[in-house]
Amino acid sequence: MSAALRLLPVVEPPRTRGDCLDAPRPCRQFTCRHHLLLWRRLIGREQTERSPAWAPGWSVNRLARDAATLDEALGRLVDSCTLDVADRAPDGLDLREVGTLLGISGEAVRLIERAALSKLRANAAARRLRDG
Repeated sequence: MSAALRLLPVVEPPRTRGDCLDAPRPCRQFTCRHHLLLWRRLIGREQTERSPAWAPGWSVNRLARDAATLDEALGRLVDSCTLDVADRAPDGLDLREVGTLLGISGEAVRLIERAALSKLRANAAARRLRDG
């Protein structure tokens, strides 16, 4: 475990959806890959410039970035778990709604979606070439 995470409360992430289905919300299992609070590890100078004191070395959802404590940060999130969002909106969300969840604009979500789809297409084309 990294030194930055040692400063945060150690919480075992759920292994299945059933492990967290009836857990209180906002979810405190922020180390889970489905949680919307922590985004990615920061490196170099970014660690001190962009990390909140309660999550050193981590990029945090913009809605919670200037929160003083973990509890305050969790309270600012509209939803804390992508699985809860998927359960509530099985037909999906529009770009604006996704942007609201992540604390970014709908246009930024569109650009992320476009890059992801391009990578998926390239991967599918490479697989077709490889498999013949």
